Amino acid sequence: MEKSINEALNNKNGNYLMPFLWVRGEEEAILREEIRKIYECGIYAFCVEGRPHPDYCGKQWWEDLKIIFDEAKKYGMKVWILDDAHFPTGYANGIIAKKYPGKSKQYLKIQATEVAGPLNGVTFDTKILLNLPIPPNPMSAFLEGGLLKPELPKDDSVYGVIACRVEKSGNMSNPIDLTSNLKDGILHWDVPAGMWKLYVILLTRQGGGRLSYINMLDRDSAHLQIEAVYEEHFKHIGEEFGKTLAGFFSDEAEIGNSAGYNFNDKLGQGPKALPYSNELGEMLRNTYGPDWKKQLPSLWFPMEEEKQCAAFCYAYMDSITKLISRNFSEALGEWCRKHGVEYIGHVLEDNNSHSRLGCGMGHYFRALSGQHMAGIDDIGNQVIFGGESSLREGGIAPGDGEFYHYALGKLGSSHAHIDSKKKGRTMCEIFGAYGWEEGTRLMKYLADHFLVRGVNNFVFHAFSPKFPDTDCPPHFYARGHNPMYRPMGLLSRYMNRACHVFSGGRQQVKVAVLYHGEADWMGNTMLMQKPARQLLEHQIDFDFVPCDLWTAENPYHSSFVAGVLISGSAKYQALVIPQCDYLPVDVGRFIAKAVPEGFFVYFMNALPKAVIGAEAEEEEVILAALKTCRIVQLDQIADVLTKEGLAEVTLSHPFPMLRYLHYQKSGHIYMFSNEDPSETFCGCVTVPAAGIPVVYDAYHNTLHTVKFTAEPGKCRMELSLAPYQSVIISMEREITEQEITEMAAPRIITLPQRQEITGPYKVSYARAKNYPEFTDTEICKELINISELHPDFSGTIRYETAVRLKEVPDNARINLLDAHEFAEVWLNGVLLGSEICPPYEFDCGKTLKTGENQLVIEVSNTLAHEIKSGISFFGGFQVTAPSGLLKNPVLEF
Repeated sequence: MEKSINEALNNKNGNYLMPFLWVRGEEEAILREEIRKIYECGIYAFCVEGRPHPDYCGKQWWEDLKIIFDEAKKYGMKVWILDDAHFPTGYANGIIAKKYPGKSKQYLKIQATEVAGPLNGVTFDTKILLNLPIPPNPMSAFLEGGLLKPELPKDDSVYGVIACRVEKSGNMSNPIDLTSNLKDGILHWDVPAGMWKLYVILLTRQGGGRLSYINMLDRDSAHLQIEAVYEEHFKHIGEEFGKTLAGFFSDEAEIGNSAGYNFNDKLGQGPKALPYSNELGEMLRNTYGPDWKKQLPSLWFPMEEEKQCAAFCYAYMDSITKLISRNFSEALGEWCRKHGVEYIGHVLEDNNSHSRLGCGMGHYFRALSGQHMAGIDDIGNQVIFGGESSLREGGIAPGDGEFYHYALGKLGSSHAHIDSKKKGRTMCEIFGAYGWEEGTRLMKYLADHFLVRGVNNFVFHAFSPKFPDTDCPPHFYARGHNPMYRPMGLLSRYMNRACHVFSGGRQQVKVAVLYHGEADWMGNTMLMQKPARQLLEHQIDFDFVPCDLWTAENPYHSSFVAGVLISGSAKYQALVIPQCDYLPVDVGRFIAKAVPEGFFVYFMNALPKAVIGAEAEEEEVILAALKTCRIVQLDQIADVLTKEGLAEVTLSHPFPMLRYLHYQKSGHIYMFSNEDPSETFCGCVTVPAAGIPVVYDAYHNTLHTVKFTAEPGKCRMELSLAPYQSVIISMEREITEQEITEMAAPRIITLPQRQEITGPYKVSYARAKNYPEFTDTEICKELINISELHPDFSGTIRYETAVRLKEVPDNARINLLDAHEFAEVWLNGVLLGSEICPPYEFDCGKTLKTGENQLVIEVSNTLAHEIKSGISFFGGFQVTAPSGLLKNPVLEF
């Protein structure tokens, strides 16, 4: 049997969970209790979040950490620390305001006017544009609450003055650099014939956005994060580094040139503040030469020379994202490595913000380059059951269900595959801000959603010692008030076992999809989730890959050998390129080399218009090579890849919502998950692996067999997966007949007879704080949504009745049919099982007897019934699920 499965079966698996523990300066006993409650869930690490703490990196903080570390050591737990006093990371504990206002963010801003020529002797006093007040921002109260506000230096200056001819199209052309025409701030210019736009570009600190935050484009400013937080922790708790302290967590660091959550913050959208540093200016000068400033207006406005505009936008974004990678992410990661700890976290990925400005970091892969795990987050109803095609409306920003369901999870695991530094590890912050309505049904679905996409480490959001706490619920213990705390241990142990199986090996993926970030900088592009959806719905796995696989710097040490693209643990035989206006030259060079050697390259819908970064002669060669590639319509790509032999898994019939993961350790391991909210998959699955398939049920921690047919190099298995169900299958080559006979038989999908259990039921209630003391007993002749009887009740509902049998069947199970949310069943005093999501089926084993059988069913609902906010943390209203048993259970036999 696969070693990791054996370890999990014997409860010798590792720990892959590290929930947030919010600390606010609570008394010692409460802190210790909350840590103990995390441990009792089968979780052996946690991440201390100091965002709500009143004295981060102050005396009380160090005193609280002493208590926290002492309690963690009692249970052998590891501790991570969130690396800032305020969300998002980059505030550096207020050091800009406290000590270094001169190292605050710098911006380029543009002002424009029009003038018609010919007209000689025009003057303009640019000084009137300097040090203007920042316009009010309606998001300020939300974004800046509790922040120290720096007294920013009033050191605005004119960075450049550029004139552009206005063409009939309305676009700009013929840029002229007039900066040298300035004398004491006064511009002098003889205007040529025609209509001209006069652009004054300012260098300023008054750009809006995250004014109290470090400038990640500047090495000295970015280092302040280390000075203010990392070095302070080493000074006070250095003896814990590499021992109890596992490392630091960065949370949604952002460029921050604009405030709020505009996921579409791109270049070319008119006058807005753009990030700047002297290092950026030098990089652009080195690329474009001394006249580079002439190109600056193209960052804000369309130019007649479209390709030239695209090239400069690419150069700008390429430069700032490389600076962020070097000055921030790599610097923090290297500091952590030298001090014996690790650096993890995530950026904001939502709706393509991962490749944009503002709340984004410009480039997902570069922003996390220094981290030791790949990282993503799923919070606030981003991934929801059945939400693949929905647009999330309301809240602080709209959400795109297609991105969340088809791109988010794969974005993280792809990074872990191509970057050896990650060691195959992907972390997902999960469960937060879904509201008190979130229960174990949804949490199990979310866990499987990310597990099957290759995520193998999770940060639960969150344990909070405060109750009630309106900040991003649910909170899992909630001072004992949350009925979902008891099943959290079942969910946590399941996730730890599954993560253990899918760690330390290699995910098998043949197809790469080009990350759309660089194309998004330059012009129109098809979003990468479009081909991703086509592939996942046809059971073709893939990774997203960035252009950096082919740059001269080659940060991933990628190679191309015998027609295979290799990066980290990944080996690709094909590249799918979403439709785009422009293609970076590094990708073009790879294509020109790889296609003649048998590597498959597919362009969605059309070829690019041009190649950016190549001289004319080289571009001609690359464009000729691109024409040898296949152009495939989006809705045909899955069929084409299948015909080329690039689809590993085949189904007996189409089922778009079946997801799979193929993982290789000593042998081949598969995970299959049904993500359809209403339909059961019942059919055959064929995988390209020999051996005997053994089902590992990681939730119940058991093994059982599955019906299969062996073919040369293949295995055809019969599977039935209801909504919420997933399965792990290990292809075993060395397994004895005795081991097989000791396993449970395949689950019987349908038992031929049913006996409805009609009651009456004795019903009683226990709130989470009082469990298992049940009170308020009443008799229900018919089952009803308990929320209709007791709309304010949150807790556990106990149902007691009798089942009468004339004879005992050989095989029998109790099926609750419809229960909300967590269910446990006892038959004649024997616990049959505990289920956190459908199907709520409980094998009776040998517990049935002739005559009267005592049946006890307990169903726990969520805290949403007691805490009736009805509004999610990020806005929009939420419905509340029913409570208890909604249908009569049945005895199936």
